[in-house]
Amino acid sequence: MVAPVVDSPVVGYPGGVMGATEKSALGVAVVIVTYNRKHLLQQTLQSIRAQTYPVVRVIVVDNLSTDGTRDFLAQLDDSAIEPLLMQSNLGGAGGFSAGIERAYRLKSDLIWVMDDDVLPDPEALEQLVKTLTRLRQIGAKPNFVISNVRNASGEPVNTPIIDLRLQSNGNLRWPLFLQEGVMPIVAASFVGTLITREAVHTYGLPIAEMFIWGDDIEFTSRLTKDREAGYVVGSSHITHLGRGAEVSILLESDPARIRNFFYFYRNNVYVLRKYGTKQRIGAFLIKLARDLLRLLRQCEGRKLFVVLRGVALGLIFDPSLRQAGTDAGKSGER
Repeated sequence: MVAPVVDSPVVGYPGGVMGATEKSALGVAVVIVTYNRKHLLQQTLQSIRAQTYPVVRVIVVDNLSTDGTRDFLAQLDDSAIEPLLMQSNLGGAGGFSAGIERAYRLKSDLIWVMDDDVLPDPEALEQLVKTLTRLRQIGAKPNFVISNVRNASGEPVNTPIIDLRLQSNGNLRWPLFLQEGVMPIVAASFVGTLITREAVHTYGLPIAEMFIWGDDIEFTSRLTKDREAGYVVGSSHITHLGRGAEVSILLESDPARIRNFFYFYRNNVYVLRKYGTKQRIGAFLIKLARDLLRLLRQCEGRKLFVVLRGVALGLIFDPSLRQAGTDAGKSGER
């Protein structure tokens, strides 16, 4: 459950606005989900403060941290930052669902979502908004745009899934937008994704029940399925500090993390059932077969059980979609 908060629509950029001070046409709320990474969260908030485009509200969703994060948030003297204190750890999926809904209730035009270990360049948000505005001017109506993300070593990470759908003439669409410095995509992570209010209103919230891994791919896939692509913006740069090695149960030694890989496999199977192409399904099945074979050879019975259980339940996992501003689950897809 979420701690009580008072609804106050964001209008006119009141005191406490972070970043640039001039008025802007589109109001942006930032949603950051955090859990036990206070030192990284502090850096992320500093990067948000340095943005050249004004940020109206920063909603920090804390998943019941125990490292002093809540004390840090309570001591902040910044009216633009709104802690959203969860009473249990709902994972990234539950946190983003709650944070995006809060931003929607505040009537934010755009919602910028990210993890607690993300450092946007000062002009990252300005470039996203400027590009979104330009795309609208030329007739595109994307539900989201996203930054170009790299790790601390400068390597590309959180790479979005490129839109490979064909036009009526049998060709790909992406060359149409090269002059705008963007690439059309069909799915992306929640690392610097700028989502429109209209998208949340029409297609609902991220699925909180997914807990961790895959909720971002499901949500952005929902926003592009049989409709306009999203776009990665080449001029908007973000550093993802915590993203290094590949997420793999084969490399994991932490027992708690091993248990969480159940969600990785269940959610991936669910997303592929809903939105997977033949190529993506084929690639997943090949990797799954290799992982299972390797776990068998290494006699990793515990990990093997986690993978098989996740895959099996992914075949029947059927969470309901919930619209922003409602309490009941909503079945089906709009």
